[in-house]
Amino acid sequence: MDLFRIIIDYRGAEGVSADKLAELSKGDKRLIAQGPSYYKSTHYTCPTDYKNTPFQRAFNTDLGFYEYLSTQPDASRNFHTYMSALQERSPQWVDWFPVQERIIDGFDPANGNDVLLIDIGGGKGHYVKAFREKFPHAPGRLVLQELHRPDEAEGVGEGIDFVECSFFDVQPIKGSLMLTVGEGARAYYFHFVFTDWGDEKALEILNNTVQAMKPGYSKLIINDVILPNRGCHWQHAALDIIMMSTFSGFHRSEDDFKRLLGQAGLEIEKFWYPPGIGDGVVEAVMKG
Repeated sequence: MDLFRIIIDYRGAEGVSADKLAELSKGDKRLIAQGPSYYKSTHYTCPTDYKNTPFQRAFNTDLGFYEYLSTQPDASRNFHTYMSALQERSPQWVDWFPVQERIIDGFDPANGNDVLLIDIGGGKGHYVKAFREKFPHAPGRLVLQELHRPDEAEGVGEGIDFVECSFFDVQPIKGSLMLTVGEGARAYYFHFVFTDWGDEKALEILNNTVQAMKPGYSKLIINDVILPNRGCHWQHAALDIIMMSTFSGFHRSEDDFKRLLGQAGLEIEKFWYPPGIGDGVVEAVMKG
């Protein structure tokens, strides 16, 4: 918030252009231009309501970002294309995280638990497809969950099933593809989901997932940016401004994740960091 306070207090006669702010943060200039006045009006506090952010002012709407996007077919298509390109450029978690040791080796198909991993909110299925390609002989089924089936669900194919589902609904898969059958899938995987949401909505997503997990067996895998408490990389800081101004979301530190997951009855087994500045992995299980 100090950035916006400084812009308001010390910008001088020449001012700071929206183009310059957008260039620095890699964001949309309409969105970024609303930041200084918006945050001044809220006394420089982080937004907590995803329908009350600079985004609503910039685009003159009462809708949240994703609801608004669903009314803009061209923008929605461009957004998903961008996310797919971003995913393809980013280091794949399956290439550096010990998947065999931490997930596959503990898979137990007994009692109807035929699902190995669910990619929740997985878009076109880029990451679940990468999982299958990296571990083609892994036991169990892989599932892609998304609110609506994309036109080109890249991950759906042999050994990968699609389930239409919102992460704001109770997780329907408890072990098999049948509702309430089984005792928990092995892994519930989220990539770049929680950074889009403030704590209230993030906790709702977690609670919906925890209800389907089996204590001592199921794992929650969050593949996302994990910030240090101080001194984060400038790219993460810039993207954080965009997340905050668009969704009331933000990148979380280790302490943030510990607090949030603890409220959902989860405990963190380990934070994993990738080579470079890519997305890390938070590995968590149910308490007790």
